[in-house]
Amino acid sequence: MSHVRLAAMSAASAITAILGGCVEPRVDVVAAWVESVDDGSGRDVQIYDRGRRYAIRLEPEVSGSELERFGMAVDARGRGVALAGKRQTAFVGLGDTRQPVLSDQVLGGAPLSPLFAFTRSGDALLRAPDGTTAARYSFMPTSSSGAGVQTLLEPPDPLVTGAFELISASDAPVLYWVEHQDVPSRASGRITAFGYPSDVDPGGLQFAEITELGTGQLYAGPPDLVSDLQAPDTWCPHRTCVSPDGRGIIAPAPGRCRFWTWSWGDEPGPNGEIAPTEVVIQEGCPEDPRTLPSLFAAIDVDLAVLDDGDRVYLADLSAKTMRSAPKLWDNPGSIRLTAGGRAIVLVSDDSRVVRIGADGPRIISGDSLPCAGPPSNARISPNGLWVTRVCLGDGTFASSAQALIMRISPLGVETFVSVPMDVIGIDDGGNILMYSRSDTGEPRGLFVLEDDGGVTRIDALEPEPDLVPGVDGNEIYFSAGVVRP
Repeated sequence: MSHVRLAAMSAASAITAILGGCVEPRVDVVAAWVESVDDGSGRDVQIYDRGRRYAIRLEPEVSGSELERFGMAVDARGRGVALAGKRQTAFVGLGDTRQPVLSDQVLGGAPLSPLFAFTRSGDALLRAPDGTTAARYSFMPTSSSGAGVQTLLEPPDPLVTGAFELISASDAPVLYWVEHQDVPSRASGRITAFGYPSDVDPGGLQFAEITELGTGQLYAGPPDLVSDLQAPDTWCPHRTCVSPDGRGIIAPAPGRCRFWTWSWGDEPGPNGEIAPTEVVIQEGCPEDPRTLPSLFAAIDVDLAVLDDGDRVYLADLSAKTMRSAPKLWDNPGSIRLTAGGRAIVLVSDDSRVVRIGADGPRIISGDSLPCAGPPSNARISPNGLWVTRVCLGDGTFASSAQALIMRISPLGVETFVSVPMDVIGIDDGGNILMYSRSDTGEPRGLFVLEDDGGVTRIDALEPEPDLVPGVDGNEIYFSAGVVRP
């Protein structure tokens, strides 16, 4: 943050000054919000940390510093909070005293984009310069001995004419540069993988510094998209999917039920590059030539997830088989990746739920429940077995001034009538953290809905939270990370 420092009371030391002590009931969610009050001496970022409450104090370093506008985000693992200002992005560890800062230094002091992001694994920060479409990032790990070390990330070959996308693994400290072309949108050209320092998974991949892991060429086939009900390429840019463990990529090859796989662990050729491997699946591949499943996720290095207008598919590239299940609905719905990217949950507009894990597609709930709220407001537990969303009315006769909270799991569907609410997160026990809101959307109180259906107000939210930009630029009151290993 430009001309802003964090007060000495970081999250670790603030635990000794928890407001009100331990709060019960508890939800295994970490949430942050910014108080709207600024008396000129600083502002507080309030933290809900699995039942505990404390504050991070922001203070101006020099007179006249602006504290009223900065971005905020909790990382995907619930281990820390990023606060992004005009010239810096500060990370505050909630379980230690780390406060590394990503500045505009490695970008030569160029103005920073207001957008910032964590890697999908939640252990590093990225921020691009403003006013450019070129792929170029200031990068900083937020854990391990590499926390605070800033690096400029640029595509591996600046002489190529294609565009590059930087894609991170969801559960490993691995990044990929993938060259692509937009018409049609697909991988086309160089691919390079590298690792970075992280200690969030002691038993996983470990790198002491940014390390190139391998490079090669990948020319994917055009994606098969025949229906506007098929999943977009949000998680797999240009239909290029990085496995959760970061060890490989899956992309479509020309033809039906054909894939390219590429792994930096494979043996390089004489030129030092690693070649992709083609996998053709016949068992379970739809026989109808009009059915063209399209790749939209990888939940393991050899497990690809696809869909068409009617069904979802799990392709096992090692066994060369495909399994499928009906989507159950005729609308795009919404897609959530969970379990560190190793499972996918699809939620329809009318609240039907399908989960796809390593054991194949599974219908969590086939019950149709009309809901006036968009499916994008669905929140998913880390294991992907609990889903919650809030409906304001049901799209028919129920009043929009009355909320219907849904909780969906393999145990069934529960509904709770309440004042208008928004959900912040749900844990693996089905406990829900949520807040009530006014007619115009402002937060009014923080609540917990327990697994047994009991509702407890745990905070009056006074002073009220302020709207701040999130990682995608949209304004938010709360940012949350659902705690997972």
